[in-house]
Amino acid sequence: SSSSSSSSDQGRSDAILFIIVDLINRVNVRNTPDADDRLRYARMNLLAGEKAIQTPDFSSAIEYIESGISFLDDGHWENEYDLSLALFKNAASVARSLGRSNHMTKSLNKVFDNARCYEDKLDSMSVFIQSLVMAGKAEMALDYSLEVLRYLGEPFSNDIDKAAAEKELIETHKMAQQISSPASLEAIPAMKDPVKIKAMHFLYISTWSSHQRSSRLFSVICCRMVRLTLSHGE
Repeated sequence: SSSSSSSSDQGRSDAILFIIVDLINRVNVRNTPDADDRLRYARMNLLAGEKAIQTPDFSSAIEYIESGISFLDDGHWENEYDLSLALFKNAASVARSLGRSNHMTKSLNKVFDNARCYEDKLDSMSVFIQSLVMAGKAEMALDYSLEVLRYLGEPFSNDIDKAAAEKELIETHKMAQQISSPASLEAIPAMKDPVKIKAMHFLYISTWSSHQRSSRLFSVICCRMVRLTLSHGE
């Protein structure tokens, strides 16, 4: 009952947040002369947008996120970098979910043009790659996936012959023999390394494009996922 009470309290808190942010957005940026207020309202809209994504309610989420962006002042990428990055990468992700490709592309370009390091682009690279897969551009999607995986320490050759694929399958099979029973499978700990967790995500989305290409790379990627699970957790 304590968990249901906690869930109910959280639901009420979220509802109050949505009401407050809706009222703020009716005022809009033109009637908010104070810079500190604009910054506060941008952050509140980001929070409301993230809550809406979790629901999920993407239509509301995009409205909150776009309102948050509207409250940003000039120079926000320099002065409020983390907030700007969070708003635009969420805008890209939600726009993809809603099928708004132009909106998604504009938001992605903002991230790619202003990100301070490659790591800060990773969430948006995921959105971009998934959009390429959905558009039937498997070759391009796979190229970008392999680029990201190289950065994450999981490099692949784009040209794998039959012998190399068979060797990978045999080695993975040998490694998997340590799983002797369902109980030992259940005993695999959770993966904790954030780099490997991110790598697993990109390995997973690269299976889509490699499978569409009928590439041997598909089986090698699946083997890598098994081996990472066995060595770093699931």
